[in-house]
Amino acid sequence: MLKIVQTLAMDGVRETPADYLPAFAAREMTPDFRVMHCTGEDELIAACADADIVFGQCSVQRFSRRVLSALRACRMIVSMGIGFENLDRDAASEAGILVANVPDFCLEEVADHTLALILACTRRIVALHGAAREGGGSDAIRRLRQHHWPRMSRLSGRTLGLVGFGAIARAVVPRAAGFGLNVIASDPYVDAGTMALAGVRAVSQDALLANADIVSLHVPLNDGNRHLLGEAAFARMKPGAIVINTGRGGLIDHAALSIALRDGTLAAAGLDVTEPEPLPPAHDLWGLDQVVITPHSAGISPQAMNALVQRPWQETLRLLDGEWPAGWINPEAKAAYQARWR
Repeated sequence: MLKIVQTLAMDGVRETPADYLPAFAAREMTPDFRVMHCTGEDELIAACADADIVFGQCSVQRFSRRVLSALRACRMIVSMGIGFENLDRDAASEAGILVANVPDFCLEEVADHTLALILACTRRIVALHGAAREGGGSDAIRRLRQHHWPRMSRLSGRTLGLVGFGAIARAVVPRAAGFGLNVIASDPYVDAGTMALAGVRAVSQDALLANADIVSLHVPLNDGNRHLLGEAAFARMKPGAIVINTGRGGLIDHAALSIALRDGTLAAAGLDVTEPEPLPPAHDLWGLDQVVITPHSAGISPQAMNALVQRPWQETLRLLDGEWPAGWINPEAKAAYQARWR
């Protein structure tokens, strides 16, 4: 019997997918699969203490050293998504727990959403929708001419700066090129040659902020880059620049963002993620019509969610066959895992 616990509830996911039952039967293994939605550390420990494999969401649920040390039977944690910033990687590796994520989850969706936010900001789609609902009286026409139309711009010939050049940022590039955008990128872990092959010019982060008309964030959140864009960064950006964030809300200082938008330092912002989530109804950003906010939905589509459900089961079968996870993020755990389980 293989105990598998999924620590987040998902619509339609209550039992082992029927497609995988023959594969487990062929391996003479019966999965005991349970879904137990957990919000805190104590709930994670109670649900997973004797689980062999855990399907969790390490970008939200806190798999701390305390939690990991209590998982006495755990061989692998599969984080359902790309992010894993709330998992203590060192503690997992020391305990011989393999950790995998879904690195290609929702790449197409987030890249699409990035361009959608760029278009919403440069073409003022949301504000114009509201203007259209107001009707066509003289006051409405005057507001269009004085407030909306002067703030609209074309994309062709402008410069898009990608902070981070991972898989999602790379998926943005051909989409941006289709609109005639010049693309520059900053990423200390990717060499200039790799970027050049994608038609992107590598620059420093300071150069990117100084030269980009649109700055789009595509990096994971960690202690070193929290509030990556704040008062100092906004002051270095081109006047009238646009900020796009489909990464993590904590990458931006929202108080500083509000000030930069109000004083005209920035022209607009498109945010799929905020800090906190959701923003309180009274937050200053809600009062700015040059801000477009979507509720952390960039990665969503039926196709993406189906892939998200399938991948942990695929990783489980790999483990049963003696293979390492395809989305393995802590290969340093190999020795401890082998000492404990093989």
